[in-house]
Amino acid sequence: MNIARFRPEFEARRFYLVLSGILVGGILGVGSALFAVKTVSDTESPRIGAWQALADPQAAEPNFWLRTAWALSGQFTLRGDTPVHYTAIADDAGDRLKANCTYHLNGPAIGADWWSLAVYGKDHAPVTTAAGRWSVTADDARPDSPARVQIQIGGSDPGGLWIPTGDGEGTISMTLRVYAPDALLGDGDLFSIDRDACG
Repeated sequence: MNIARFRPEFEARRFYLVLSGILVGGILGVGSALFAVKTVSDTESPRIGAWQALADPQAAEPNFWLRTAWALSGQFTLRGDTPVHYTAIADDAGDRLKANCTYHLNGPAIGADWWSLAVYGKDHAPVTTAAGRWSVTADDARPDSPARVQIQIGGSDPGGLWIPTGDGEGTISMTLRVYAPDALLGDGDLFSIDRDACG
């Protein structure tokens, strides 16, 4: 029996085994790293209702894991008096935010130099709409309600503060940027998120 003729098949099998090991190891490595980033981000970022801060506002310097979480989400914070970012991916009941639902945000006027609220699609890009709106700011809110703010997300134009949600497909997230807050924000200081009808 000529053993040499079997060698190419053996070498091919060994090549695919090594390649498979590398791929599996890479997938496991990346997966465990992403899990670690999410775990640290969830545990070290404070929550206020449905909102989660991208960093602890009292922390002098965010750590490597939080910075990685920001990069993966497509959101970046600057240093100094630039904003504290709060992100919501679910409503107050814990249900995932969806573009085909209408949400009502209610809360006191945020004590800060300025704030803005924006809606993003699942690709972390601002939702594009024919209405040309994708955010509401403190400047929009102050003339109408100096003490409390009511904002509608999705649905049809209510005639007040409103951010449409595009084509009504997929999931969405909301990002609230608070610039130079008057004090450390806590429970009741940010908007509640209540779901209405879904189309």
